[in-house]
Amino acid sequence: MIWSSNTSNDGPDNKGHPMATTGKTLSHQPTETFARNHAGRTLYEQRARWLPGLDQPPAPSWDDLDESVRERWRENAKA
Repeated sequence: MIWSSNTSNDGPDNKGHPMATTGKTLSHQPTETFARNHAGRTLYEQRARWLPGLDQPPAPSWDDLDESVRERWRENAKA
């Protein structure tokens, strides 16, 4: 909860109420989308760590992949 910066913790109306909020989540990305992206990225990075041991070149970073490739990893992560 966000309170005003004065020392009495009174809200802007000085009635002890917190500052107005929208009541919405403070996330730029819905939780489900974030979790799905995280799962895909985690799977990709785990598999990428195996490549050097298989005498393969290093995989590109997740951020360097095309969106279609990242989507494929997200799908694989839910399977």
